[in-house]
Amino acid sequence: MLPSQGGIVAAGERIGVLGAGDTSETDGERKHLHFAILKDGAVDLRGYVQNQSELSLWYDPFTFF
Repeated sequence: MLPSQGGIVAAGERIGVLGAGDTSETDGERKHLHFAILKDGAVDLRGYVQNQSELSLWYDPFTFF
């Protein structure tokens, strides 16, 4: 079972499952993961930002390690 959106996770807990690679779901690319921690409960599935100001809405995951 995966955590729910907004749920709290602990180190080592599964947070996702990679699907099959080289399919239409991945535009023919290999299996890969877009991981982001967004501020204020924002949801942004793009996996990238358009400009520097949008980057301020994201946490740097490395600050947690």
